[in-house]
Amino acid sequence: MRRPLFFLLFPLLAVLLSLASSRAARADEVDAVLRRLASPRPAERVEAAGRLAEIATPRRWPRIVPPLLGRFGEDPSPDVRQAAAIALEGIADPSAAPVLAARLGIERDARVLTAALLALGRAGSEKDVGTLATVARTHTVPSVRAAAITALGTLGGEAARAHVLHSLESPDLPDPDWALRASAVLALVRCGHANDLGRVLTAYREGGGERHWFARAALARLVAARDRDPLPILRRLVLDPDPRVAVTAALGIARTGHLQEVLLLLRHTAPTVRAAAASAVARAGVKGAYGRLRILARFDRNLRVRWAAALALFRLREREADDYVLSGLLSQEPVVWAEAIAALTRRTGEQHGRDVRAWRSALRRWRRAQ
Repeated sequence: MRRPLFFLLFPLLAVLLSLASSRAARADEVDAVLRRLASPRPAERVEAAGRLAEIATPRRWPRIVPPLLGRFGEDPSPDVRQAAAIALEGIADPSAAPVLAARLGIERDARVLTAALLALGRAGSEKDVGTLATVARTHTVPSVRAAAITALGTLGGEAARAHVLHSLESPDLPDPDWALRASAVLALVRCGHANDLGRVLTAYREGGGERHWFARAALARLVAARDRDPLPILRRLVLDPDPRVAVTAALGIARTGHLQEVLLLLRHTAPTVRAAAASAVARAGVKGAYGRLRILARFDRNLRVRWAAALALFRLREREADDYVLSGLLSQEPVVWAEAIAALTRRTGEQHGRDVRAWRSALRRWRRAQ
């Protein structure tokens, strides 16, 4: 007996209805968030701006970007203006660039300016290079100048690269702690050439960059990205007493594919090097080193190395690391239990202080949801 056509088409109709319902729900969410963006409460407007960046797609930009630009340009709260600029950075719609650039000469809040510059770096084009370069050379607030340099690196191109090199080699304003010149080095990771490294090293040595951790860490990033033979410099920097520099150098070694070098670092006699290498393994996802991480987490004689390896395994979502991180909540070292709480919060999105039982339940819920 032949079935009526309706019954044959019913599954297809059900799918189409489900898709239509899903699209309607997404449209309703955009409308709801846009209403929150107009809330009289600044905190709700800040939250709404962040949510709009999360749900934005190119098809939704015409609905989402103009209200964000309105808040960026006119909201009385600097927190809201900053949140709108951060959202616009995440969206990176080129149509926002003219408003972002025009606002740079009007905005007075340094936090808002910093966010706007970073947004312009992502949304802008070559015609915005001059605007960014002027801010990088002349603004009186170092964080704003650093953001302009970073934006030039993100924008890319030869004109932007030339201005970044100028900021490194001939800074127009004092830069005693190398914050601006280090920002230029990091910008060259994006827009520089391999042959820029010689100019960077000259500026680094003549300008005393080795005295500042940010400059050393920035150099490690650039060497890993641009040097055709990065190991000689990275091997020196991984011995740095500042863990921020050592981890950056170890991460550079890991990401350039030198597995044997990473394994040697995990066996290094200096605990700071082993800890840095453990963190780098997790960030770079060097699977060939996971076994060594497990050994360090269980048996290394140095507490900091054991903890770095435990956090690395947790970042790699190894189940055995759950117990390591939960035990960190009971540590007498504030750095350890604070890092444990931060790692658990990032994983689950929940907040339970140092309550081990509550966090264990949160981890179970998280794993069931995966």
